Order: sequence, then C-alpha cells, then structure tokens
Amino acid sequence: MKRKWLLLLTFVCVLAFSLPQGAAADGSNVSDIKGHWAEKDIQKLIDNGAVSGFSDGTFRPNQTITRAEFVKIVVRMFDLKSTDGKNLGMFYKDTYGEEYTKDPFSAEGQKSLHWAVEEINIATNLGIVKGTGDNRFTPNAPIIREQMALIIHNLIYTATPFPLQELSNTPLDKILIVNKFKDASSIYGGATDPINTLVILKIMQGDKNGYFLPKKHATRAEAAAILSRVLDKVSNQDVEIVFSNVTDKRIEKEMPAKIKDWYTKAEEETHLWYEEDGVYAAARKWSNPCNGMILKGIEKTEGKTTVTFQNTYPHSSDFACIDIGINYAIIIKLPPTEKVEIEVLK
Repeated sequence: MKRKWLLLLTFVCVLAFSLPQGAAADGSNVSDIKGHWAEKDIQKLIDNGAVSGFSDGTFRPNQTITRAEFVKIVVRMFDLKSTDGKNLGMFYKDTYGEEYTKDPFSAEGQKSLHWAVEEINIATNLGIVKGTGDNRFTPNAPIIREQMALIIHNLIYTATPFPLQELSNTPLDKILIVNKFKDASSIYGGATDPINTLVILKIMQGDKNGYFLPKKHATRAEAAAILSRVLDKVSNQDVEIVFSNVTDKRIEKEMPAKIKDWYTKAEEETHLWYEEDGVYAAARKWSNPCNGMILKGIEKTEGKTTVTFQNTYPHSSDFACIDIGINYAIIIKLPPTEKVEIEVLK
C-alpha cells in the first residue's frame, strides 16, 4: 500500500531537483554517482522520478544546494499548500525585489520575483522555514546542515503532510544522541532537539569521525539521501485517494455514478458511502482555482475513524486568481470499519 503514496509523491517530485542553472536530463542514467557514498539513495530517487540529472548527464552530487532549492524540493515533494490564508512572511525583500513592491503587475515587477517565491511563501506560511533577519530569506545562499535539519523536522512535526502523519505521532525515547557528536557544542541551540530527533529516526547522521558538521554547506547528495530516508517513512494507512483535482477530466469520467451524482449535484459539503469493499469519505467546496483542499489526517479510536480534510488557500494574495468558481473535491477509500466521521478544517 505504501507504493501508492510513493507514486503520488513521485508525481509531484518530478524535476524537483532541476536547478535553474541548467536544464535537467532524463536522469535515468547519470555518469557521476557510481561509487559515491549516496549512490543508492540518489539512484532510488532517480528510479522513482523524484530527482533528475543535468543535461550533460551528470547529477553533480557534491555540488552545494541553496536554501531556495531545498525548500522548493520539500514543498513539491509533498504538494504542500498554504492552509490558513494568512500568508505569513510573504514579503521577503530578496524574494520579491524592489521592482515588484513598486509595481507588481509591471514586467519589471514580475521579473524581480525570485523563481522559488511561491514555495518559499508556502513553507513560511506552514511554519517550515523562517527568514534570516531584516525581512530577508537569503534564498541563494547554500543551505547548511542544521538549517536542513530544522526544515525536515518542521515538515514532519509542524506541517505534517498526511503520508507522514504516523511518523509525526510515533512516540520517541528522548535519548540525547546529539551530545555524542564531537561538535555538539557548535550546534545552534534551537536546532539541538530537532537534530536529536532526526538522528533517532535515522533520517540524519554524523560523519564517520563522529562529527555532525552543523555549519557545513549541504550537498545535492546529502539532500537526496535525507529525502530518501524521509520517503522511507511514508505511510498511506490503507487509504486510497479515489479522486482529487476537479480539472482532471479523465478521473472525473471514471468516477462511479453515485459518487459523480454527489459531486455534480449535491449541496452537502461532505458525504460517506458504506460499501462492502470499504468506506468512501468525501469533501467538496466551491472555490476559485487558487483554493483547494487536502487530506490532513486520519485518527483511529475504538470503534470510530475520523477523517480530516483541510481547506487550502493561495500562497499569496498578490498573485491574481481567475474569478471563476470550480467544484473542488477529494474522495478517499478506507478499509471497512464500524463508523467514520468527517471533519473539515476551514
């Protein structure tokens, strides 16, 4: 069952490692990872379509990765959306630029936008990232390992995409593994607990000499290895997404008639179908194309399962949205169970 979620993640991961300085190649055969310490992790993500190489057939595993590049990968991997409509921290000086603040709809204003501004806004909105001071994000700076650890920790325990829900709820013994690193004293205080947790989860680790190297610039190989381990923790909890995204007409035509009737005609926001093969839970909303809905979580208690959906919002109110209404819906299938309830977070 995990494979279904890996396929979904693969879809949103495609070209996530394609960097602005060069067009990505197919990526199935790259020439410079043979014998590299991260070869298996890189190859696994390449085989899944999550990352790709450059047009010259290389992956460049030892090349550093920037803060913007890493944030974009994380947001795309889990198809993250803004969920409260506040768009916190959206006006970083170095992601919008002076020309945008002067006239956002001018050609110069649009050109001044950083290429990862959307993903940076979403990650900021969800509490995954923060700026570097003076209302700046410093997107083009190489990301350091402790910053990468904070982002991954916040992804799991703050944003918590549904495929990582079980991981975020797993109780962990508070073993102070982080103190065993020879350079533990150089780790930023706010990153100590997150790094400790990720080491316990075997998502991050130190080098062979016993150092964590928190201030070291992270490489593409390190990013691939860490994200590969995060994907290993993905769980779909026996949930199958039957339908999502109203714009996909192919899926719409394949919907069972009773579901399509509800989807096209009913006024109720949520609906349940109890069938022999399982329980179908659905939520829908009329919205503009910039809004949507995600599966937020599944909570199982004795005799009851609660399915939680959450409304999503544009990553920035300053990006124009088409003034039309669409019928957005998510329909999932659960194993047969005694009782199911649906909750929608606004």
